[in-house]
Amino acid sequence: MSELTITKIPPENAHQILEEFLSSRSYLPYFFFSPYVLNTFLTRSLKSLYIAEFGAENILLVNKEKLNDIRFLFDHPSTEMIAAVKQYFKPVYMAANQTSTIPADKPYISDIEYEIQLQSIADLTNKSIRKKYNQAIRKNIGLTYEIYKPEHIEGIKAFIEKWNTTRSEEFNKYARTQNDLYFLEQYQNDPKLIGGVVLDKGKVVGYTLCVPALNGKLLAMFNKVLRGYTELGVFLYVERARQLTALGFSEVNIGSINNDFKTHFLENAVSHIAYNYMIHKEVELINDERYLQMLI
Repeated sequence: MSELTITKIPPENAHQILEEFLSSRSYLPYFFFSPYVLNTFLTRSLKSLYIAEFGAENILLVNKEKLNDIRFLFDHPSTEMIAAVKQYFKPVYMAANQTSTIPADKPYISDIEYEIQLQSIADLTNKSIRKKYNQAIRKNIGLTYEIYKPEHIEGIKAFIEKWNTTRSEEFNKYARTQNDLYFLEQYQNDPKLIGGVVLDKGKVVGYTLCVPALNGKLLAMFNKVLRGYTELGVFLYVERARQLTALGFSEVNIGSINNDFKTHFLENAVSHIAYNYMIHKEVELINDERYLQMLI
């Protein structure tokens, strides 16, 4: 009879462990299928990652400790593994997230993620984007875009602090800029990090950072701009696209659409569907579908 082995992934060397684990599996074109993303969002703030082994099964899972919520990532666990993990953690909620195929016998919901095309953004082929970019140039005189260097870190931290103060308390509940800061702490000197900052009189008013996906493409980790500037978000996207195309990249994964701004850049985008489904629940939730989709 198979026995369950649970191995907690320590945050201090999570990236290496996650890279080895994910690289041993078939690649999935999802934002979370990345050691950078998993380490940044799911190894701290009452969230822990584990590798669960049961017979021939070897699955990554996250424990959202505040509720004792277990999520199987990228794979469908067997009935036997579910029972063993349930006995081990005694969770009040269990689900599988980011699977590439639908479950055989459970209701599911889907997420759509996008890889946007960079060349058309860089060339301003879309009339609306071209208009907004030109507005940004006219209205924001003196702004410059610089390629990211570790020397920009203090300026980015000052920007994040100011960015938080320009948003309402309600918005900030969902912003979680501590993830930006943790990412910078972990990866600010990573030679694979690609990005840029927008400067206004030497001060950072916007920044973007990308990391390599395991298939050699790119994931857009963070993109933020300060309020009070005309179409600064479009300016940042266009300048980033020009930087990335100059480096030979043709597309970047921006994850799922969590704001209206991203919808402006979906022309000819490549979409990928991920599936999520609930396995076990002992708690009443305000919105079951929304909670199921929430990994962070």
